[in-house]
Amino acid sequence: MHTFEDRVNSNILLFISQLRSENTKEGAKEIIQILLDSRNREWPGWVRSSEIFNALDLNPSTTTRLLTAMDEAGVIIKRACDKVPGQRGSPRVFYRLPEYYDPNLFKSREELIQVIDQYNIWLSEALERCNIYREILAERARGLGDPEKLIKERLPLYRSRKEKLLKEIKGSGLVIRDLRE
Repeated sequence: MHTFEDRVNSNILLFISQLRSENTKEGAKEIIQILLDSRNREWPGWVRSSEIFNALDLNPSTTTRLLTAMDEAGVIIKRACDKVPGQRGSPRVFYRLPEYYDPNLFKSREELIQVIDQYNIWLSEALERCNIYREILAERARGLGDPEKLIKERLPLYRSRKEKLLKEIKGSGLVIRDLRE
């Protein structure tokens, strides 16, 4: 079942993929990033339109069209203040994101691979520690001594087992990169 977050994330990807110009695509990504940063600082993250115009290096008419199209597509939410009688100029306009956007949404393939590699390193290290702790817990339950000493003794053993398994996997023809490099 798709969640609201899935729908919102797919909505922004669909909107950006329909833009023709790379310059406009980058502008849409920058707008989303500006609104994300604002929301992370203070909820709900309403940003004045003049701040968006000042932050972007786009033609003002292009920015206006882009903001209007993003609002119509439901990618962002627009709120115009009421016109105050006697006040000159147009009323202020604010924008914000409707819900959550994944920060990894706009990363390139190479950046995503780096993120995945870092997660693999963390998971591998956590798995090593988990296996050591499981064995230490079993030995501790049998009354075999100090856990710190046991960790220092077992770590090289588990790392050698891990290297042996990696050699077996590589020997079978699978390609596995060393994540620590």
